[in-house]
Amino acid sequence: MKKLVILIFLLGAIVAKAQKNFDFGLTLGGLYSMPQKGERFAADINNGYGQEFGIYISKRIWKPVSLNAGIACRGIKNNYLQEDNPTGGYYDPNDVVGVWLPFKQTYWFVPINLRFNILKDRLFLEPGIEVVWLTSHKIKKDHKNELNWKLEIGKEFGALQCSVNYIQGMSLQGLHLTSNDIVSPLSYKQSLFQLKIGYSIWHKQ
Repeated sequence: MKKLVILIFLLGAIVAKAQKNFDFGLTLGGLYSMPQKGERFAADINNGYGQEFGIYISKRIWKPVSLNAGIACRGIKNNYLQEDNPTGGYYDPNDVVGVWLPFKQTYWFVPINLRFNILKDRLFLEPGIEVVWLTSHKIKKDHKNELNWKLEIGKEFGALQCSVNYIQGMSLQGLHLTSNDIVSPLSYKQSLFQLKIGYSIWHKQ
């Protein structure tokens, strides 16, 4: 799947090279992760940090509006609570003890965005969606991929772009983590705050 997406993107970049009003570049970002717990009896997950890098292509479809797409890799580290219920049987949250263990995630995702230049091109506003695949863990069959929506606001400084993003998962993710023969169910939606920079390495008017 990843090879297919990369191949499609590279073919798109080749086609873009022959067209007008195309932009091709790199992105790099830092993340603050705030996962939202789903099912009641799922393990707790705390906030964490991450990073991402990727490539993008952009096509101006109207003077103030561009269509952007790309492919990127995102790494996030949270911690989850591996619980041990000493009472056995009936679940009493007051009796639960446990230990916090690392939950490292690697995602590949394809963003599709519309960029609007606003305030006489002083800033840009970019809503969009992300189709996301968690590749570092085995996901339940009904949670094979994740769909996120995002809102980005930023400013261009020549070839350099700086922006702030909020990214929210739309679909509930479920998986099981095992450590020391204890299985911990996780159920969550990802919520991210991001600082991102982009750099245009090829541009054609």
